[in-house]
Amino acid sequence: MLNLFPYTWQFNSINSGTYVSYSGGAKHPGVIRFGSSGTANSGYCLIIAQSQPPVVLAGKDKSAIIFGTCTVFRWMGFMDQASPTVAVIAGLYLDISEGVITGKEVTSSVMSTTLTSYTEALNTWYRGVIELNEIGTVATFTLYGEDSDTILW
Repeated sequence: MLNLFPYTWQFNSINSGTYVSYSGGAKHPGVIRFGSSGTANSGYCLIIAQSQPPVVLAGKDKSAIIFGTCTVFRWMGFMDQASPTVAVIAGLYLDISEGVITGKEVTSSVMSTTLTSYTEALNTWYRGVIELNEIGTVATFTLYGEDSDTILW
């Protein structure tokens, strides 16, 4: 078997955060819940191992994330660091805060936010997709229902 993606993934605790594996269900057989430990700015993340060379977004990059609703904030996508703060120099991610989803891009320390947002419904699963065009100049954020190709946002 040939691994065309030369990076390894690792779990990373942020200020003593935790993660718990759940058995999931028929549609989601493996679920991992990242959580805060109660310490300020704590959490957990799944990242490409920091010892690997950086991933450089150059065009045609795409990330698809399946996630369920919860009451905390989440960042999902491409970010320049694994810390309790937002991307500082570069990033392209979905920002979910208190049930409101927005798309964010950080380039050369300047942040842009999508003009519209989407409010999550309780107890709902979503599929978020982040795509860069062929030359890496336009990012598209799309939100679907978990089992649908119908665009919600």
